[in-house]
Amino acid sequence: MPYIFIFFGFIWCLVSCAQKGIGEREINSHVHTIGQTKVEVTVISQSSSSGFVFIKHHDNESTAEETALNVLDEYGGTFIQIENKERRNITFKLEGREYKFDPNRIFSEAGIEATLREFRNYSSTAVREVSKFAEFLLELLPESDMVIALHNNSNDHYNLP
Repeated sequence: MPYIFIFFGFIWCLVSCAQKGIGEREINSHVHTIGQTKVEVTVISQSSSSGFVFIKHHDNESTAEETALNVLDEYGGTFIQIENKERRNITFKLEGREYKFDPNRIFSEAGIEATLREFRNYSSTAVREVSKFAEFLLELLPESDMVIALHNNSNDHYNLP
């Protein structure tokens, strides 16, 4: 029984410490050009000692965004989201062709190739452009031990992979 009190005391201390010193929300917009298409990425930071870093790849997953903003209000941290006109996949124009990719799959060359092939629009030039976008996103990440990718399945069912 005493171990339960110690455990809950430890949890209470973690939550209390994380809540201290939460500053004002800071919002910064960044634009990256993929081919001839501009893609905006918003970085929202609320300073604290929590170190939470969230990223939302799909602009159509609004409950994931709502959840991240609630966590930032409560504990602080950083939330990065790709602005894509409320669409899941990103479409861009390059050398007169249209390409599409799933931003979940852009952090390895194999993933980039697979997502471009899935949409039947693979080219080595497109791979390079998507790879540059992935590097751009990684540069926006603050130093952290953990980055949490947020998704939601529907407006009623939440998940945290």
